[in-house]
Amino acid sequence: MTSAYAVIFVIALFGNSFGLFVVLKKPSSTSVTNIFIANMAVADLLLTFTVMPFSVAFLYRRHLWFGGTLGTITCKVLFYVISVSISATVLTMMFVSLDRFYAIFYPFKAMVFRRPKILSAVIWILSFALMIPYVFLYQVRYDPLQDVYYFVQVWSWADPNDLTLEETFRVQRIFHICVFVMTYALPLSITIVIYFFICRKLWLRKIPGNVTDSNCAAAEKSKRKVVRLLVIICVVFALCWFPVHVNHYFLYVRPDQAHILPIEAEFVFYWLAHANSAFNPCLYVLLNDAFRKKLFDTLACCPKILPATLPWQPLSVFVQRKTLRSGSTVRTTAS
Repeated sequence: MTSAYAVIFVIALFGNSFGLFVVLKKPSSTSVTNIFIANMAVADLLLTFTVMPFSVAFLYRRHLWFGGTLGTITCKVLFYVISVSISATVLTMMFVSLDRFYAIFYPFKAMVFRRPKILSAVIWILSFALMIPYVFLYQVRYDPLQDVYYFVQVWSWADPNDLTLEETFRVQRIFHICVFVMTYALPLSITIVIYFFICRKLWLRKIPGNVTDSNCAAAEKSKRKVVRLLVIICVVFALCWFPVHVNHYFLYVRPDQAHILPIEAEFVFYWLAHANSAFNPCLYVLLNDAFRKKLFDTLACCPKILPATLPWQPLSVFVQRKTLRSGSTVRTTAS
């Protein structure tokens, strides 16, 4: 698990950092989609720097922490930042789908979804507000028998006379069900419904102008690319985060059945959810032509990273570049 986390840490760190650099390096990159990609990259970087190192430390130290005021502050800040990052990632994905919906169905109306700075502020304000309970939920306690400090979820409204902790478990179960709905079920459902209508609209849209075999082929190819992109984004998100909610189900809703799930499976499920931060930049590179072009153009400007002739570009590009560098005005092409 340590090696697996090291792999996704490197991919998430460099992938999201480079993606953020590509998006923000030019003033012209402040389009709606690019701002949303930047939001996703920032949220994924926060997860990379918080939850991944913490998960590795948890493998060896479990719930052990350190005491004092600094221990309490770091504990609360860590779990709050983790929850805010997850919420920002989910809300960004949902707002991306809403933006695409309005861009396709109402291109000249409802322009509020075409104001990326306002939407970015809304995403982060909602994330900080929705996850405030985590500031009060986690506390650091001292165990005098073992002389150690440990972090734990503390429900301040629990009845101290309730020795069976039934009321505590009930409140805990309600809280985590609400978290599941807000950070997975509801955003994913909205996103799936929106993408369904988008795909249906794109598939049924008539081809303008003279309809020829070449026009039909190009239109069909474009439709398949759009549908593939939308479906893969939804499927990857759903598959990465669903197993960790299975963990939460056994931990907080049905603790009597927790023994069914092996501890190894729990660690793998958490790793898969955290790996989504590494998958996101890879998906944008593989499935977004504009983003991939910017990435390759940036790498092409760094001769120390890549050679001058990149294998993914046609030979004509390099012939034209060589011709322009030599001062010639003749446009040369090669197959």
